[in-house]
Amino acid sequence: MTRVLYNRRTKMNPLWNTVVVGGFADGEGYLGYCDKIGVAYNDDVVATGYGGYIALPIMRREFEANPEMTGEQARSLLERCLKVMYYRDARSLNRFQIATSTAAGVTITEPETQETKPTGTLQPWSKATSKRFNIR
Repeated sequence: MTRVLYNRRTKMNPLWNTVVVGGFADGEGYLGYCDKIGVAYNDDVVATGYGGYIALPIMRREFEANPEMTGEQARSLLERCLKVMYYRDARSLNRFQIATSTAAGVTITEPETQETKPTGTLQPWSKATSKRFNIR
């Protein structure tokens, strides 16, 4: 994959993709990253796009505190990261799917919608559409 992406880049016709590859190789878990210019690396946590700025620091901090987290803890962490990114990006959706790779195989959840109603003193997002802002 790195060779294909690098080759396309050198021909000035890059594939504008960033790919996360996860699975099992030789009985060990594998998580890798490859971007549009062929840069590739393996890590315990990876994220692409906006998630690299917002979610990756959250995931790294939690993984360093608990490197042996369970599947439920990992899912809860992912949902928290998705919620943070949803609130930070005005053009995002609160729908997602989660894929889990184990030695037994891969499972992909059905599309899910996350509860995104603000709590505390924040107002619901539905009120934001009725406001008009005068920007000069």
